[in-house]
Amino acid sequence: MSRLYWHLSSNRWNSAITEYAISTARALQSLGHGGVFFPLQGSPAHKRVSTHLTFYPMPDFTLLRLPMLLARFRRERPEAIFCYGGAETVLALALKRLTGVKVVRFRGQETKSFGSFNRLRQRWSHQGIDFVLSPSELISGELRRLGLKSPIVTVPLGCDQQRYCHVPKESKDGRPRMLVFGRFDPVKGHLPMIERTAEILRMWGNQPSRPQLHIVGEPANVSAADLVRAVEHVGLVIDDDVRITTERTADVAALMSGAVLGVVPSLGSEIICRVAEEFLLCGTPVAVSAAGSLPEVIFPGAGFCFGAKSEVDTVQSFIEWIRTSLGESEEDKFARAAAAAQRFSLPAMAAGLQLAIDQYLLRS
Repeated sequence: MSRLYWHLSSNRWNSAITEYAISTARALQSLGHGGVFFPLQGSPAHKRVSTHLTFYPMPDFTLLRLPMLLARFRRERPEAIFCYGGAETVLALALKRLTGVKVVRFRGQETKSFGSFNRLRQRWSHQGIDFVLSPSELISGELRRLGLKSPIVTVPLGCDQQRYCHVPKESKDGRPRMLVFGRFDPVKGHLPMIERTAEILRMWGNQPSRPQLHIVGEPANVSAADLVRAVEHVGLVIDDDVRITTERTADVAALMSGAVLGVVPSLGSEIICRVAEEFLLCGTPVAVSAAGSLPEVIFPGAGFCFGAKSEVDTVQSFIEWIRTSLGESEEDKFARAAAAAQRFSLPAMAAGLQLAIDQYLLRS
């Protein structure tokens, strides 16, 4: 049966939480459910949802918006409200007290403290939540440690298979590329990866198929010049051993599919793991650090996690996986993409969401 769900998001940035919110709404829409997205006015979510979803921008998510939401609720009668931040959760719970509507709270950030005060605060703030939605077992485990009374459900992010799928390479000319994709920021681990690349190339020597590191993204708290200096400092050659691209890429799937190895070397801030999932959906094996939830994206044949390895073993694993990937056929790449789709696609996300809805919303 088709039902209507509201999605409230106060997120001001084009972050992974925004990605998860939009994907949740799209996943439920793919099952035939109706949805209305309430983004913060002028936010990236506001600009993005206009092409996919019915939306109603909000100037803020204070309790001043309660009369408007109450009037709209009486017209539309949504089954539940999905909330992606604290401000909208307070607003949705106020509406629940007036109407009985179900409320789902998404949590996509690591818990900073497990002290007594924070445990009590978190339990209090989640009173009345019908279930808590988490993108990873790491976050689910942290929420359970806080002692939340609401059910906690893990549903990984689902990415759009229409956009992220394996694109066969037209040519295998040129050096095989290890690709790091994402904003230039210290937490993303570009500088340690440049140092690691110097060691990979030293161990590779003059053997054929000498790899290259390709860094693609937009400068944030690290500039392209900072990266160039780091490359030169370790004795590598720009545009030969390491390429740096700051221009927007028109075909991200082709870029990811063309890499021999997708690298996510983050030092932290990896909970939703969108980029690692996208690489795998494109059929490209990944090398991921142990930051956040990244180890959870690894399945047999997906690649490897180097967080618990020594640097010597890490470099050796990079070399072995580059050689493995170079020896793979297009059928091997398609098989990896298909395995990833069973875990990280919009249909996979939709199935997980529907199970949670059936168990915690429709039967309660």
